Amino acid sequence: MKMKYIIGYDLRKPNRDYENIKETLEQLGAIKVLQSQWMLNCSKDIDELFDIISKEIDDDDGILIVSLGRITNVRIGRIPRKITKRINSIMQ
Repeated sequence: MKMKYIIGYDLRKPNRDYENIKETLEQLGAIKVLQSQWMLNCSKDIDELFDIISKEIDDDDGILIVSLGRITNVRIGRIPRKITKRINSIMQ
């Protein structure tokens, strides 16, 4: 069964390379919705996602993965229409 997730991260050292984590998230099928926040609809559980993503960050970086259950209300603002459409498709 597919689950919906919001994934956020903080790369805390200056001049960090975001490419590795970006590529990993894209390979998982995630879409970037804000600077360091992504949405994903996939069959992996939250622990699998954490293990995969945490390999791409340093020990002092932060990561947050939220599993979304039944969503009754989402408010989207100041995000390009293309991204908004993709968010809505994940939320269905």
